[in-house]
Amino acid sequence: MPPPTMPNAVPPDEVDLQHLEDRIASLRRDVEQLRAEKLEAVQQASADAQGEMLQLRDTIVAMRDQLEASRSDKQEAVQQAVADSAGEIALLKDTVTAIRDELERVRHDKQAAVQAAIADAHSEIEQLRGTASAQREEMENLRIRQSEAMQELRRASQDEIGQLQRTAQVLRDQLESTHAR
Repeated sequence: MPPPTMPNAVPPDEVDLQHLEDRIASLRRDVEQLRAEKLEAVQQASADAQGEMLQLRDTIVAMRDQLEASRSDKQEAVQQAVADSAGEIALLKDTVTAIRDELERVRHDKQAAVQAAIADAHSEIEQLRGTASAQREEMENLRIRQSEAMQELRRASQDEIGQLQRTAQVLRDQLESTHAR
C-alpha cells in the first residue's frame, strides 16, 4: 500500500530543483556583487590617483610661481634660487616618475585582480552549469528507472491476478464437479 500523500505536498524532485535554482540565483548575486566591488575599487583607485596627480601638479605650479617671484631679487639670489629649484625640480620629476610607475603598477594589479575575479566567476558559473546539467540528467534517469519499476510492478501484478483468476476458476470447477456428483 503506498504511503498516504499529503495534500499540496511538493514532490522531492521539485524541492531539489527549486533548491538548485535558488542556489544558482544566490551564486549569481554573489558574482554580480563581486564584480561591482571590483569595479568600485578600480574606480576609487583611479580617482585617488587623479587627485594625487592634480595635487602634484598644483605643487609644481606653486613652486614655479615662487621661482618667478624670486626673479625680482638680486641676480645672485636668482641664480642660487634657480640652482636650488633645478635640484628640487629634478627631485620632483623623479618623485612624479616614481608615482606614475606606482600608479601604473596599481592599475595593472587592479586590472589583473578584476580579470582573475571574472575568470573565477566564469569558471564557477560553468561548473554550476555542469552540476545543474548532471542533476537534470540524474533526475531524468531516476524518472526512467521509476517508470520502468512501475511497469514491472504492473506486469507482475497482472501476472499474479491472472494466476489467481486461473486458480479461482480451477477451484470453482472442482467445487462444481464435487457438487455435481
